[in-house]
Amino acid sequence: MPSLIAPTKEGSEELFGMAYISRITSGGLISAGTLNDISKTSIHNNLLNQITGILCYGNGYFFQYVEGNEQALTNLKNELLVDSRHQEMQILYYDRIMQRSFEKWALQSWVLQKGMVKEVALKNLLPFRPDNWQGDDWKDFLALLKEYAVDHEHEFARPLRYNTLGLTLTRLVSMHQAFLFIQAMLILLLIVNWWLLNSTSF
Repeated sequence: MPSLIAPTKEGSEELFGMAYISRITSGGLISAGTLNDISKTSIHNNLLNQITGILCYGNGYFFQYVEGNEQALTNLKNELLVDSRHQEMQILYYDRIMQRSFEKWALQSWVLQKGMVKEVALKNLLPFRPDNWQGDDWKDFLALLKEYAVDHEHEFARPLRYNTLGLTLTRLVSMHQAFLFIQAMLILLLIVNWWLLNSTSF
């Protein structure tokens, strides 16, 4: 798999790349518009600062790769460190790069579980747990993400329109439907039993 990382210059400024992972906070999860807000704000700011990149959300985790000049990425990193919508931020990479990998996009965002589960290579990465990645696993994931983004570029024309809490609840319910059904039946049986006991005592 070709490497996305190597040093060069863009015009008179050196290009840098930054990759990080983080976990969504309870506050970010409760807010229905978290993903939409992040996408909208990031696109606006990144256009101003000539930052390009891609953001992936899944299973309560963020993975983001951005590229631009050193000062722009340093400022972005400082902003991310104090963003209350995520926590446990880990910088996986921050160094010079050969060229932009996502030059067309100020930021493209994707919810991993929403549209990629039919892709064999990406499906093998589920459940999405970037905190368990080892070594250069993030580079392999980034290469797959870029390939997917290029092949599905038309799907990136629209901004995110996802409810963070809704996605999480949908996932939890789908994972535990059988458990929830059994619990509901047990509760129903307890209610019926209680009613029978109380009705025969009069």
